[in-house]
Amino acid sequence: MNRGGPEPSTHGKLAYVSAGVAARVLPVIVFHGTGDSTVAPINGGQVIRQFITTDDYADDGLANNSVSSVPSSTQSGQVPGGYSYTIDTYSYRNQVLMQYYKIDGMGHAWSGGSATPPATFVDPKGPDASLLMWNFFAEHPKNVLAAPSAATRTGAVPAREQVIEGTFRYLPEEQSGASSTSPGTTLTLEKEPPPAGSTSTDIGVATLQSIGRENGYVMSNFPFVGDLSVGSLAGAQQYAIVSFDTSRIPTNATIESVTLKIIRNYASAGDAFGKLGDLVVDIKGDAGFGGSPTLQAGDGTAPADASAVCTMSIASSSGAISQGKIAPAAFRYINRTGRTQFRLRFTLVSASRYGTDYTGFYGGHIANALENRPSLVIVYHTQAL
Repeated sequence: MNRGGPEPSTHGKLAYVSAGVAARVLPVIVFHGTGDSTVAPINGGQVIRQFITTDDYADDGLANNSVSSVPSSTQSGQVPGGYSYTIDTYSYRNQVLMQYYKIDGMGHAWSGGSATPPATFVDPKGPDASLLMWNFFAEHPKNVLAAPSAATRTGAVPAREQVIEGTFRYLPEEQSGASSTSPGTTLTLEKEPPPAGSTSTDIGVATLQSIGRENGYVMSNFPFVGDLSVGSLAGAQQYAIVSFDTSRIPTNATIESVTLKIIRNYASAGDAFGKLGDLVVDIKGDAGFGGSPTLQAGDGTAPADASAVCTMSIASSSGAISQGKIAPAAFRYINRTGRTQFRLRFTLVSASRYGTDYTGFYGGHIANALENRPSLVIVYHTQAL
């Protein structure tokens, strides 16, 4: 921290990639004292630069300076009897997007407030950061700065809508330079090889799109390839199947997290989330639920490698995201040499009897926008000598 962190623009892109379909333009406010000897002032500037990169990608999927790295204005201020300070303001679509307060001479402390015990690490001679932050975010409610819809985007397909992998190497006690490549390839942060006998860690993030021809649902032992449907139709149970090529994960990697994301579509009836319990996920590696990665009549009831490995969040309306984190105990079923399939089902669907309560989700077929297709985000690491 006393020399700054890794290259901010590369990490800004990594943050965008990791966000997947949830990526959006975010407002940011930063306070930093120029006299801070614990966390060097360079760190504050790097935070701003990283978020500028993330927001630039989130705006339209491209690194095209749609969120400018140049302040739209710079102002000076003075706390009576306290520090002077400078405010760099960055705008987006004629709105304030980011503000960076550089407080002249302040050390490693919270700016403003009272230093009356038991308060610690507070410097009342700085501008009131608590009040300024409250006002800033009160003027930036969620989604006010939302990015354009897919229908209004221009240019290349946004990076988060492609199959992307990023590998980042952190060298102990080293500052990392960066080499950047185009979306869909591997990014590596590395200044120089580690000294002999030492180790480094490769951190990977793989965002995988589902395989459309292997997506769909099974109802009454009939497979329907295409979009997903889960629940009950006139008492007939529906099980959704999504399939991913997980061979991109190195065989020697240790998986840190696996997140499944699906997007609700318009094809729904009744109240499946309200009546049919939790939406849970079963996992099957190797050959798939029915012995083949293609959708099979018996996929709905075929044995799983592990059942109920995660509970998906409630998607209350069309376009809402339903997502869940796979339990670590199930990571061993992620197939490093081929497909991994997931089956979605409601826990109380059998209680529906002859009712009709089902929820539809977009599948991975080509007719659906890339951003609406099911995705699997896998974070992993490898150790290297």
